[in-house]
Parts: sequence; structure tokens; C-alpha cells
Amino acid sequence: MYRTILVPLDGSILSERALPYARSLARANGAQIVLLRAVESTSISEPLAPRDREKAIADAEAYLAGLFPGPNDASPVTTLVSPGNAGDLILEEVRSRGVDLIVMSTHGRSGLSRAIYGSVAERVCHQAPVPVLLVPSACEHAWPGDRQLRILVPLDGSALAEAALGHVEELADTLEAEIIALRVAEPAEYVKFAYPDAPEGEIFEVGDVRQAGDYLEAIASRLRARGRHVAARVESGAPTATILAVAREENADVIAMATRGRGGLARLMMGSVATGVVQRANLPVFLVRSGLVSGRETDESVRSIESPVTTTLGALGLQEIVQSASRGNLRAARDVLTALNGPDSGLQNLVEQELDQVTSPHLWTRLIEFLALGSWDGQPIDLPVPVSTDGDYLKHRVRRVLLPRPGAPAEDGKRQALRRSLDEPRQEIQVVALDLVGLRGECSLTDGVIAALTGDSLQVKEQDATVLGRLGGSAAIEALVRALHTQHGILSHSITSALVQIGPDAVPRLIDELDQPDDTARWHVTEALAELESVEASI
Repeated sequence: MYRTILVPLDGSILSERALPYARSLARANGAQIVLLRAVESTSISEPLAPRDREKAIADAEAYLAGLFPGPNDASPVTTLVSPGNAGDLILEEVRSRGVDLIVMSTHGRSGLSRAIYGSVAERVCHQAPVPVLLVPSACEHAWPGDRQLRILVPLDGSALAEAALGHVEELADTLEAEIIALRVAEPAEYVKFAYPDAPEGEIFEVGDVRQAGDYLEAIASRLRARGRHVAARVESGAPTATILAVAREENADVIAMATRGRGGLARLMMGSVATGVVQRANLPVFLVRSGLVSGRETDESVRSIESPVTTTLGALGLQEIVQSASRGNLRAARDVLTALNGPDSGLQNLVEQELDQVTSPHLWTRLIEFLALGSWDGQPIDLPVPVSTDGDYLKHRVRRVLLPRPGAPAEDGKRQALRRSLDEPRQEIQVVALDLVGLRGECSLTDGVIAALTGDSLQVKEQDATVLGRLGGSAAIEALVRALHTQHGILSHSITSALVQIGPDAVPRLIDELDQPDDTARWHVTEALAELESVEASI
């Protein structure tokens, strides 16, 4: 599901061609659209002067505000203008905002700077940790509203190309579209001409139309078994030209493909094909950088303990899997948690080291949710049969990565996640967050802990009082003393215990309360002072 869609714009009509597609996707999911305009000099050698930069920013903000002037648009729209390099800003916003999809034109500006903007699109496609829906400069195709949309998916037979299928399924679900799986079997003479060093065995494999048909039908059958409407075609010819011809014949609305698929000597095959398709297509092209983990299951065998998670982590890249998990990808989350739960301590340490680099709070929020509810982004997560059947072991490992790691880039993201979780309406998540705040000694979150003390759940309040006792400080003391006047019964004893835990620092404030008319509160204050005196005497 796409929750946040980023649309980079440069102020040109060509760049705005991305907007109708972004709006269609956002409306289907109720997603937020983020319109991004980078303010940068049109000259490589001369940066903008301060006054010119201020004017450029103001003009850009007015431009973005005018794109969606009506208040009744079905999708929320956020605008962002920032000075700097467009490519850097796009990639930064993708990670900081938890963007799920980028929708952008390949070329927007005219004249000499067109090549600059084109290189931005190329860089984004190669580096973005999310799929990119590219709208080519020649695109004239509007998605029709009177028929089912059709997504053409070329596959080259490699596992990395198939990794795009999960993202394609997600796109198909969003658009309620039919999937057309295509395998182009290149004639042997074409492959030999394009890749003269390729071994004969690979050439015959590529040119075997019957084998290509069997492969494609197996893929289509798996997709149909998951409820997808899928057609399959096998064609022979030059890949780029054949893909574009089939797109026309099938009246396709999107071409979806991995940017690089084949391994070995032909590893550039799908990369060069994707480039050729984008350059010549007149309809949107949905690109998934190979290495991104699919948002859906593409092979049920990954559920089996016989398919080691180390294989998945090694093939697709540990960093990419962790990033996918932070975006709510269930399969990636399962891989991360299975690795943490497995017997390979070396793999566990590698995963923990990679988690230490995650600065976005999204992953940490979802790990807190997992500890509290056993779910991931609201979805049940069924792990493979663990080597350790003790569920507490995995929770211990997850809690461990949420504890302080001095100097790790992830620390600020953890604090943001804890603050969000303290505001959660689900008390299970609040209780876990409170426990972690206390274990971490996170005094910077004292205000959030105090706010949770005013809720309705007794369990949350008891945990809250305990954590305030651990954190201490004048704000915690004041909140606990005030609570003595409003919270009675069992909770009063928890508050008293927390004040005792804080120790001598709480005594002056407790003494002030002895003059208050509230008999119940005064009794608990007296009890706390007596316990503190007893503790001090024993020391």
C-alpha cells in the first residue's frame, strides 16, 4: 500500500505530466502526495545569490501551491521547497518521510539544463530505495477510466528481475489492473552479436522459446493462485523493440520492470533494456531497482526453514532488506526477525549493525509494535518455524536493539519512535514504549511520559509511574506529586513507590505537600517520607 507518494517538479509543463498519475495512485490508496521543488542554480559554475535564492524559493512555493488549489481534493497534499541539488533532496526526502513511491518525469526543463534534469531521474532510479514511476518526455498516454488498466511486465528469467513482481502486484492491487507477463526470447544470433563473450550454454537458454514459455507460465500460475488476473506472452526478437511492440498491441497502460536482472556476463541486459524502454516509451514505466525486496511473497519457498534467510539476505542485500522492512514490507520484516531469532550469532550481529544505521523512526516504531502486538505495520507476521521455539528469545533480541547504542546513527530515530509510541491509543504499545523509555533512561522523553499519566488505562498509569521513578528530575517529581491528588487506590501506591525510588531529591516537594488539605494525598506523602527516612537510615 502506498501511503506517501513523492512527486519532484521543476516548474515545467513536462514535469507536471507526472501529476495525474500520482493523483490516481493517491486516490486509490488515500495516500499523501508530497510535491518537491528543488531550488538550484541553472548554471553549474555560478550558485544563486542570496537575494535571487529567496525570490526563487518564494516563486517555487507559489507555483506548488497553485497546482492543487482546491480544498476538496481526495488526497492530502504537502508542498516542500528547498535549496540544493535535486537528486540529493529527492533521496533525502524519500528516507526521512518514509516515501513508498516516486512519480516523476524523465525530462522537464528545456535547453541545456534538460540533460541535468534527465541525469537526476537516472540517479533516482539507480539509488532510490523505493520504486519509481517514470513518465517519459514522449508520454501522451492517459490512464482510461472506462476499462481495467493493464500492466506489462517483461521478465528475463533471473531471480533479481522476479524480485520486481512483489512491487508489481502492489501496483496492480492499487490500480485494480491486469498483469501481462512477457518473456522475450532473443534469437541466438542477436545475443551473440550483443554479448560476444557470453558462453554457448547461456545463448541457447536465452533463445529457447519453449523453455521461456514454461518459465513464464510457472510465474503466471503463481500470480493467479494469489488471485491476480494474469495473461502471459512469449515473443522472440530484440528486447526493447519487442517490449514496446507488445505494449502497443496489448494496449498496456504501464510497463513495469527491474532496472537490472541478468547475472554473469549478460548482467547489463535488463539494465540496458530498461533504459531503451524509458527512452522510447509513450506510456509510464514502473522501475524497480534490482535488490529491492518485493512487498509481497513471490515464492512460497521463502516461508520454509529449508530456504535459509541468509540466502535472501545475501542475494538481495542486507541494507535493502532493512530499509524495506522500515517501509512496512512484510517479507523483509520476516527476514530481519528470522535472522535475529536464528542460531547464527554472526548473522545476528550483522543485522544489528545494519539496524544501528537506520535513522528513520519508521522501522523502530514497527519494532515496538512487534514487541507489543506481534504485528508489523498492522499486519500479522507469521515467522518460519524458529530454531528457538521460545518466543521470549526473539523479543529479547528485539528489545536489545532498541536499547541505547552510544554513537549509533539510529539513536535519534529510536527516540522519535518512542515519542510516537507514547502517544499511541493502543495501551499495549504505550506500555512497551514506557518500559523502553525507562530502560534507556530517556530523560528527554519525560514530558511524553508525564502526558501518558493522564490516560484512562490503569496498566499504562502504573507503568508510567514506575518509569517516572526511574527517570527522576523535578518535572517527574512534580507530576507524581500532582497525581497523588487525582489518582487514588492501587495507583497511589505505585506513585508513592516511584517517589521513594527518586530518593532525597523528592523530599522538599513532599514536605510542601504536608500542608495540603487533601487527607488521602497527605497520608501518601507521609508514607513516602517515612519510607525515604527509613531508606536513608539504613544507608
